Amino acid sequence: MCALIKTRCRFVSSISTFASVALTSLCLPSLLHAQVQILTGYERLTIADGLSNNEIHCIFQDSRGFLWIGTLDGLNRYDGYSFKAFKHDPADSTSISDNCVTSICEDRAQRLWIGTGNGLNRFDPITETFTSYKPDSNSTAPENSLSGNNITTLFQDQGGNL
Repeated sequence: MCALIKTRCRFVSSISTFASVALTSLCLPSLLHAQVQILTGYERLTIADGLSNNEIHCIFQDSRGFLWIGTLDGLNRYDGYSFKAFKHDPADSTSISDNCVTSICEDRAQRLWIGTGNGLNRFDPITETFTSYKPDSNSTAPENSLSGNNITTLFQDQGGNL
């Protein structure tokens, strides 16, 4: 009986050693990669710097180099020096549809799409206005309409569909 227990202990010990080596082998390349990309410095930006709100929901860098920050109280564009905030204005149909910005994505045509708690928006960089998209319950083709107003995630697939 003791020989059987010793054999099992050696077997478990061998598996444990193998698992440790395997995990180390799998993790080591990513650890080495992460060490190469160590941040040398960063700047903390807050509402004191012009950010519309400190509760950040998403961050995205577009093809032009702008940093877009979606917050609880608006969309912010940062050019490396200052912020420009875009907020909902009920009197302006071309403003963003909601201040709670939850997701940002750029499509292949370099159009910026913004998901909010009240619909989907497409940003026009020339006029700095938004086109808002909301569910259409009267649509004859509901598959071509949004299923709801709360857009939490945006993604473009390989076919270019948003």
